[in-house]
Amino acid sequence: QSHSSNSDNSDLSIKEVIYLLRRHLPLITVIASIIFFISILYTLIQIPTYTSTTMVVIEDKSQTGSMFDLGFETNLSLINTMNNEMELLKSRTLSEEVASDLWYSPNRNNLFLYGSKCYKPEGIKKPIRGLWNSIFNRKNNENIYAQNIEISDSLLFKAAATIRTDMSVTNERNTNVLKISMTSNDPDESSLLANTVARLYQQRDMEWSAGEIVNLRRFLQGQATQIESELHLVEDSLRQFQE
Repeated sequence: QSHSSNSDNSDLSIKEVIYLLRRHLPLITVIASIIFFISILYTLIQIPTYTSTTMVVIEDKSQTGSMFDLGFETNLSLINTMNNEMELLKSRTLSEEVASDLWYSPNRNNLFLYGSKCYKPEGIKKPIRGLWNSIFNRKNNENIYAQNIEISDSLLFKAAATIRTDMSVTNERNTNVLKISMTSNDPDESSLLANTVARLYQQRDMEWSAGEIVNLRRFLQGQATQIESELHLVEDSLRQFQE
């Protein structure tokens, strides 16, 4: 009897659900239609984005091979090096160098980064996007810059901030490879940005390495001069002792 009662309650619940669905079917249809329309509209007005990825290999200059090294110190050194290089790649200094480098390149007047390029939809997207811009009073003008003009501080800071926002730097575990990904509304621009970041980072790394070599040479020269002076003092002392 108890089993029969539970079965009746289950059937009653299903019947109630079916009744409620039928009763509110017009409202459900309207809501589903609105959601479908919004999804289609969003797809048509959304500006596409593209991501390009490049990779750089990092040399751990602090690593010293030792026969007693069981791997822990080496791994810790690699992790620290990777974290430091990732912070450098995402730094404001490097992003401003990238923004400045692209400004003085032939691509200046063809980049979303500086507003010198705008999204131009095609097909059915074109009238819908135009209507959307008209409703919300959005201008779609491209900025054209003269070749001899200097980049303003405000534009430099804005472009550098955009580069940092659109950049992603990742490191595969236990490897010395960093992946630099850049996102843009144009596939060629995303590739250009990623390659420029990698190129300027490697250029800066080479400059630092060259500076370290110069400093090391100066240090060794200073040490050699000091040792030579000490040898002269020892020779003078020995000569005086012999006399």
